Amino acid sequence: MIIVKKSKSIQFFCILFALLLGLSACIHSASEPIAQDQPELTDDPNAEQPSLPQDITEENNPPEIDEQAPNEMLPEVNASTEPVSSENKGGISSIFVSETTQYWNKLKAVASAAQSYYDSKGAEKELISRTGKMYCNTSGEYISVSSLIQLGYLDSSYSSFSCDITLLKSSDVATLSGVSVSASGFRVYTATRQPNGNKYMISDASGKVGTVEESDFKILLTRYNQNHGTVGRLSPSSTEYSRIVSFLSMYEGKFTDYYIREIKKDNKYAVVTFSPATNVSNLKQYIMVNDNGFWEVVYTDIQKDYYRVQTINQVLPDFNMNLLTNYNLATWKNQVVADQRSAIALLINYGLVDYVENIAYQCGTADYCYFIDIYGNRFITYKDPANGNYFARAVSSDSEAQNYLINLTGVDYGFLLLDE
Repeated sequence: MIIVKKSKSIQFFCILFALLLGLSACIHSASEPIAQDQPELTDDPNAEQPSLPQDITEENNPPEIDEQAPNEMLPEVNASTEPVSSENKGGISSIFVSETTQYWNKLKAVASAAQSYYDSKGAEKELISRTGKMYCNTSGEYISVSSLIQLGYLDSSYSSFSCDITLLKSSDVATLSGVSVSASGFRVYTATRQPNGNKYMISDASGKVGTVEESDFKILLTRYNQNHGTVGRLSPSSTEYSRIVSFLSMYEGKFTDYYIREIKKDNKYAVVTFSPATNVSNLKQYIMVNDNGFWEVVYTDIQKDYYRVQTINQVLPDFNMNLLTNYNLATWKNQVVADQRSAIALLINYGLVDYVENIAYQCGTADYCYFIDIYGNRFITYKDPANGNYFARAVSSDSEAQNYLINLTGVDYGFLLLDE
């Protein structure tokens, strides 16, 4: 009886151990991932074992990664989960810097293109600063990004970029707070408002110049305003006319008589075309400025400037080009002939003048000449373009002589005519 009871106790503990062992196996299997298509193994040593997956059999010798594999094969990273900070290359700070850098690069590219255009075609196209901005005097248009693209100086990829293209004195730009100007002289500067801000970014052909207040930049441009009132021709009988001639005489240091061809002025500048009475063929043109009622010479010898519009604008960018005469003395000054004996002989043959001594004033080229005799009578001699013959006729005034020659030749010969 005792033996039987002991046997039953042992049987009970064996069953309990088996149950615990099975429960442990279930818990272990639940914690492991479920294998997909895992080959079944056998305890039989003679049985053929299934081959293991490559990632197991080559555990100590992993396959090489193909660097040419497409990016799709790499796991994607969700950028939205990345923390945003000033050090994060994908963060807000780097995006702002990138956009600003793009603006600087574009400003530099446009400035470089505009500077190239100015340097190569400035004289021919009469490129000037008008109210600070680059302006083509021959076409009457401001130069823009689209203009540079059409002219072939800039790539079409810049068509959506907008900026001011200005022509300014470097010394003036240097007065702005926030800039560092390394260049000198009169040159192209591009400017535009910040992509995120209200300041103006300024660049030249070499790159970034600085960032300035928009109001300061606008004030600078107003200094290049060329509107100084109505442009008009002064009458020789006016008091202002006499004052200008007196200041001219003081500047020249030659208290002598002058033969004035004309004086044109606005409320700031005046252009005087003249010659000494002692040498009528020595034609000159000066620009004078009114400084609190006193006129002083600020630009001399326009008659030497073949490209007068550009050269004057570089020195006096607020000068109104409408003050310049229709004729360019640089193209005519060497054609003025001092000896007019043939023209005087023609006047005598026509019965308009009795003696050579009766001529009080004369000035002309080989083909066109203007005369005034001692009695105040006026005459012109001219070559008819239609047949090449020379003629002489009396005129009532210098303006009639000017208009007659313009209608005959299409050329303004005002530099020959004494202002009356």
